[in-house]
Amino acid sequence: MRKLGQIIESHAIRTAIYAAAALACLHAGRTHVQAAGHWPRKLATPASFWLSLSAVLVVLSLAKLFALQHLVGAYVRDVARDDGFYDVRRAYQRFAIYVVIGICVVTFIGGLCLWARRWFVLAVPLGVIVMLLGFVTIRAISLHDVDTLLYRSHFLGAHVGALIEVVLTTSTAVLAMTVGRSVRRASTALLGPTSTPP
Repeated sequence: MRKLGQIIESHAIRTAIYAAAALACLHAGRTHVQAAGHWPRKLATPASFWLSLSAVLVVLSLAKLFALQHLVGAYVRDVARDDGFYDVRRAYQRFAIYVVIGICVVTFIGGLCLWARRWFVLAVPLGVIVMLLGFVTIRAISLHDVDTLLYRSHFLGAHVGALIEVVLTTSTAVLAMTVGRSVRRASTALLGPTSTPP
């Protein structure tokens, strides 16, 4: 259990999972483009959905690789100390968390209207990626109560924060790979077996 926790908490492993999820989403988008036979001309297509998710995950993987959350957090704390806001930061942090939750809800509803209205199956990966973005942002806000839950609570031998991140990122990768396979299978079934010349 302890070894599993160390694997889950490994910075390199979590970065690799982000990169794998980005590649899986890119693959899902590519299979949709191939199935359609052309690049999507509209924003509201499954191909554009998966390619957008891939771009988001590339940014998150780079942020994880270069530890941007810690760098930005340290910079904001230094600015708050210099400006005399550090002692009263909690009220602002709580307000920021409420804003993030509101933005996540609006983003999810907007995504439902844009993509999942016609392709309801996209509602699940949309929900997962919105939760992942919300989680990463709320963790970066670094409210003491949230930090206590994420960094001092353990489950399966790992910090709860690392476990949530791995579960959400892995879920995105699995969903993307599943969609990529099913689209490829469906397009192969429609085209029929290809014959090779003698």
